[in-house]
Amino acid sequence: MINGKKDARFIADGIISVIEDIGAEKVLAVVTDGASNMQAATDMLSTKFPWISKSHCLLHVVNLLINDIMKEVQWFSDLESEVNEIINLFTQHQGAHAQVRCRT
Repeated sequence: MINGKKDARFIADGIISVIEDIGAEKVLAVVTDGASNMQAATDMLSTKFPWISKSHCLLHVVNLLINDIMKEVQWFSDLESEVNEIINLFTQHQGAHAQVRCRT
C-alpha cells in the first residue's frame, strides 16, 4: 500500500512508469476519474506522450450523476430507504435469508 500524498507529480510518475514498462507505442489512452490531481497528472503525460489521449471514466461520471439525482429527487431517496429496509430484513433474519437462498 502506498502511503502519503498522492499529488499530480506522484501520479504522473507512476503512470509514466507503467507506460514505459508496457511500451509507450502500445498505449493509446489513459482513463481516470475527474479528480483535479488526476487531471493535472494526465496533462503532464500529454507533454511526454502527445499521442496518448486522456478521458474520464464514463461509469464514474454516470455514478456521480445518479448520486446527485438521488440526493435531489425525493422519490429516489424514499425508494433507496425502502430497498435498504428490505435488504436489512433479509440479511438480519435467518429465516427470511434462508428462504431467499433456497429459491435462488
